[in-house]
Order: sequence, then structure tokens, then C-alpha cells
Amino acid sequence: MRYNVAHLLTEPVGSARGHYVDEEILLEIGSKARVKGYLRLVHLDRGIWVRGELETEVDITCSRCLRSFSQSIKSPLSEEFLTLTSTKCVVIPPALEFDEGSLRLTEHHIVDLGDTVRQALIISEPMKPLCRTDCGGLCPICGGDKNFNICRCEKSTVNSKLTRLADLLTQYGE
Repeated sequence: MRYNVAHLLTEPVGSARGHYVDEEILLEIGSKARVKGYLRLVHLDRGIWVRGELETEVDITCSRCLRSFSQSIKSPLSEEFLTLTSTKCVVIPPALEFDEGSLRLTEHHIVDLGDTVRQALIISEPMKPLCRTDCGGLCPICGGDKNFNICRCEKSTVNSKLTRLADLLTQYGE
């Protein structure tokens, strides 16, 4: 996802361009995803501000039953890309240089959103994804999927660390 913003940088501060996104990107190693959305690029006094919302469909694993399923992910994007040269090839004085970790335009005034979009989408993935809200998960005794099988395993209501106390309770009664 690369956009040449040289022409936008020649316009007055506050000028903007809109771009519809429909591209395939590499989310994780061996995992590609089609990203769709709308981005607005705004000329600032120090560079370009990119904002918008992107959406993709990813294959993800349920945290309860470990089944793979597809989930839609939406991610807002708001990043500032700074420039160290003007469109007239004039180097900006060192007093105006920016932090080492800031995002920058390339020397040819290209905004490269590939890594920024990838990180935003990965951060937007749910921490504990569920295939459905009432997912039964796996039986802790036999390992069966409770969504498809009725588990007949004996369920112990007493914590294994407290079994000795439970024995005493049944022996002497309440």
C-alpha cells in the first residue's frame, strides 16, 4: 500500500485526497488477507496525516474449542507521516528534524502504509476469539468438543486440592 503524495504536498496545508482501498496484504507469515476501506490523506505543515477505517476477513482459532473460523476485523487508522525534504528538494534544517521512531515519507514522497496497516489489523484481532458467544469449549477430562458431543464425563465439583476436606465433610456430616 504505497501512495505518492508529492502533488498533495505542493497544495496548501489542509488539502486532502481520498483513496478507496481494496488490496491484498501479508498479515502474518504465510497469511494473506484482502483489506478494504477508505483512507483520507491530509497535507499537514510537517507531512501527511492518514486516517480512515479498514476491514478484513481473517481465519482465526477459537480460544475455547480450538476450531478455525473466519471473522471480520475492523481497524481505525490514524497516523502522521513526516517529511524531511520539501517537494522542491530542499532539505529541512536540523532544528526541525523529528523523533527517530516517527513514521516518515520516503525521499520520493511516498507514503508506505503496508507495515502500519498490518500492525493496526493485528492489534485489532480479539485477544480471546470465540467462534460463537455460547461456545461450550473442550471437556477438560476427555477433550471432546462440547459444541457437538454431549459429554458424559463425571464432573467433580470439588477442587482436587480440597478432596481431603470433602472426605472429612462426608464422614462427619454437616
